[in-house]
This record gives sequence, C-alpha cells and structure tokens, in this order.
Amino acid sequence: MTHPLTKNLDLLTVDELQENLSKLHERLGFASRMGYFQVQDQLILLIGDYQEAYYKRLTDALTSTDDGEDPFDDILNIE
Repeated sequence: MTHPLTKNLDLLTVDELQENLSKLHERLGFASRMGYFQVQDQLILLIGDYQEAYYKRLTDALTSTDDGEDPFDDILNIE
C-alpha cells in the first residue's frame, strides 16, 4: 500500500532516499514515544514507499551491466 502524498521518488538519488528514510525513522520514533498512533500509521506507509524505491534502485544497480550480460557468467560455470 502506498501513501497518497508520496512525491515522485524516481527523482531522488540513493543518498537522498537513504537520508529521507533516516529522517522518517526518527519521526516514527518520536510519534511512538508521544503516542500519536495515527501519525505512526502514516509514517509507516511513507517508510514503505521509500524503502521500496531504495531497494529497487539498489537491485537495479547490482544487476545492471554495460553490455547487458549476466554479471555472474564469468564466475559461475555450471555444466
């Protein structure tokens, strides 16, 4: 489930996503300590959106190569 007020996360860099995730976790901790349960629910949705974008960006970076081949072809030779 995504939060309806999440901005376009494709425009953010990996570092910006990580920084925003850190800030959201701080705010979630504050809302938890103060007992703001509705705010907690909203922050959890936002954190989910940011984590999804962050992990997608990381997996894309790890699996993409310049020539379009599998990066593990030279390492793994299963016959």
